[in-house]
Amino acid sequence: MIIVVRIAETVNTYLEKFLGKRPRIEVVCADCGGKTHGHGHYMRGVKEHSAGPDTKIPIYRVKCTVCNRTASLLPHFIRPHSGYSLFSHEEALGLYAASEKSLEEIAEERDLEPRTLRNWLSTFMGFFPQVASSLAQQILEISPGTSMILRTCNSSREYLGQFFLIAAEFSKRVREPMVFPAVHFVYLSPFLTC
Repeated sequence: MIIVVRIAETVNTYLEKFLGKRPRIEVVCADCGGKTHGHGHYMRGVKEHSAGPDTKIPIYRVKCTVCNRTASLLPHFIRPHSGYSLFSHEEALGLYAASEKSLEEIAEERDLEPRTLRNWLSTFMGFFPQVASSLAQQILEISPGTSMILRTCNSSREYLGQFFLIAAEFSKRVREPMVFPAVHFVYLSPFLTC
């Protein structure tokens, strides 16, 4: 079982805080609600930037004292079953959204397999409607009197652009990153005039 935890913002800050020392957080068992205790760790490779080298980080494990189920505590900046950080996903999808280049051209530039980038885009498109409407609703709750127009998009590139705009607006309102570790405004410039 995997439990995603927000305990550091980047690979480097995670390593600074937790290389050789377990995070001091209370985790309850997702199956039975029982208390857990430390149960070792394993090393996992992750790429912070798609073109960069793998960095090995410790993934700590816990074990339930009631049902004996084990779980890995996965930092939130890593997608389960992906060798790349969320920053890498955002970086590549942001480049695709802000340019006229094909997925294959972006994949080649970022030293990715085209299939990997297509999978990231497909995953993103699966959660876009829920995340975009949730972010927009939260912006409206934070800033009464604000109006937002969520337009119908004709392509995945347009959906990405709209998402980055909404995420940037949310981050600006709450003054903290949301969903992805960062939203880079250089990727947003083609959409700021829409």
